[in-house]
Amino acid sequence: MMAEPIGVIASALTIAEVAASSAKALWGFINGLRKAPAQLQALKEDILSAQSVLEGLRAAIRETSADTCNQAILATLFQRFGIEAAIKANQRIILDFTATIEKYTVHSTKGGSVSIRDRLKVTFRKSKLEAFKARLNASKNTISYALIGATLASSVLAAEDVKNNLLAHQEVLEEHSRQLNDILEYTNDLDVEQTEDPEEDNIPITAIERDLTLEVLPILQHTTTQMQQAIDSQISGTFQDIETLVADTNSRALAGTIGQNIDPTILRQRVGRAEAKNSSRVFIGKMSEGVSKDFWGHDQVWTTGSPGA
Repeated sequence: MMAEPIGVIASALTIAEVAASSAKALWGFINGLRKAPAQLQALKEDILSAQSVLEGLRAAIRETSADTCNQAILATLFQRFGIEAAIKANQRIILDFTATIEKYTVHSTKGGSVSIRDRLKVTFRKSKLEAFKARLNASKNTISYALIGATLASSVLAAEDVKNNLLAHQEVLEEHSRQLNDILEYTNDLDVEQTEDPEEDNIPITAIERDLTLEVLPILQHTTTQMQQAIDSQISGTFQDIETLVADTNSRALAGTIGQNIDPTILRQRVGRAEAKNSSRVFIGKMSEGVSKDFWGHDQVWTTGSPGA
């Protein structure tokens, strides 16, 4: 059962805003450290890029506020992709690194120069900076690709152009999936320390950092897999064989595709029985803008396309 589109969109917007604020705060903290090691300063570009992706997501969500059809499309795809979990993973990566870098600059004056002692500690922990960069970019790219996939699904381009763009995006997702697998395999093979003393200049990534990677990477992999499956369905078409489709008590049930100008061969369906009970709604077929507005605004069964084709 799908939640109300406005609720899904509002939740994604709130989470994206919080994550963007966390990225902005981390960038500001590092930027305020004068004479920080080059390895640390170089991360500002990656953090700013992650913030830009989150702000782009926020802007895209806000643009749908007056468009019922696009809002329904985004809500459906965001739920399928698990984009909220991916955004939360991104924020957790940022907050974890914020705490880490604050610990390693404890001897520096806030807003002042980084002390010699802290410069050495941050430099010696270059591996930690690289691990953060890998996690951050993996989560940033996952969110970015999810937004691109959702945008393609609601594209106003001709069907053939949409299909070509989906094919290109499919290749990007395949490479992204390989990169996520590489990070996960590398992390699993790491020799880690259970704890570390921030007063010592030992380098190793700790078990806590390893466990963070092992926790967030599967989330990003799940989102990527869901994107790949959704795009495969749009490119290759799908056949749905449903005996009974029933929505009961203020709920909605959907069987079909949502998007504009999508090749009609994408969807083939056979639905035996469809029923909406007690102020519920059922949708079958390819959802156009007009059908979308009626579907979200009225209580009944809507059927488009050619069931059984």
